[in-house]
This record gives sequence, C-alpha cells and structure tokens, in this order.
Amino acid sequence: MKKFLTPIVILVAVFGVCSLVVWFKYDLIVKEYQSSIVKNLLLEARSQAQVYYMSQNPPRYTASTMLTPNMPCTGDMFSGNFKDNLDSTTGNSSAWPKGTTLSCQATELQYAISASLPIGDGEDEELSVWCIDSKGKSTWIDYPLTQNDTNCN
Repeated sequence: MKKFLTPIVILVAVFGVCSLVVWFKYDLIVKEYQSSIVKNLLLEARSQAQVYYMSQNPPRYTASTMLTPNMPCTGDMFSGNFKDNLDSTTGNSSAWPKGTTLSCQATELQYAISASLPIGDGEDEELSVWCIDSKGKSTWIDYPLTQNDTNCN
C-alpha cells in the first residue's frame, strides 16, 4: 500500500506547486492585457485627435485642461457634443479598464493625454503611466500630466 501512495503523494504535490505558479502568473497576465488595452485606446485617441484637428476651421485643437487625473476626460475636445471630438475614447469611461485615470491637456497648438496602467514596466514596476502627445510621442512617464502640460517628457 505504501508503494502505491508515495507516487500519488508526489504527483499531488507537484500538481499543487504548478497550480500555484499558474495562479500567481494569471494576475500578471491580466494586468498586462489591461495595459495593452490602455495603450491601444491612447493610440485610437491620437488618431481621433488628428481628425479633430483637421475638422476645425482653421485647423486647431481646443484648449482643455484637467486639474487632476480622472475618468472621463473633461473639455470640449475630449468629451461632450463637440463636433468630431474624442468622446468615444477619452469621454467614455466604460471603454477603459476599471481603475484607469486619464489626464487630458490641450492648447490650440498641441495636446497630450496620460493614462494610468495597472502595472509598471520599469525597474521594480515603478512606472505606471503611459503618455501620448501631438508630437508623436508614445512613452512611459513618471507621473500623470499636470494642468497645461502638453508634452510627454
């Protein structure tokens, strides 16, 4: 009987360890997936911002600022009933993973949007904010954009 139970106990132990490894990795995989959703929505917002810019006469952005990161963005360019605005992305909180906050800043000449990510990608997972701007940058930044900050530095 002992000869039969020993391999079963070892098999159960190995299976238990493997299950724990998969369980801990599952959370990381979900967070990485949510980060990719945020980055894709920001790229979509960039495309919408270019359409918005060209639809204005003369071509321009609409000055909009936010005091603190929130969801959804505020300002005519980013939400509401303004012609060709970015409402379907930056004005729609249900499009973003739960807990995401945005900071949307614009002048007539340029804009930038930062979004919090569920995980960081730097050393010790410190960096947790992704930013796009009208100059074409798409990068990590240390902190969300502050009021009137239209560059991903």
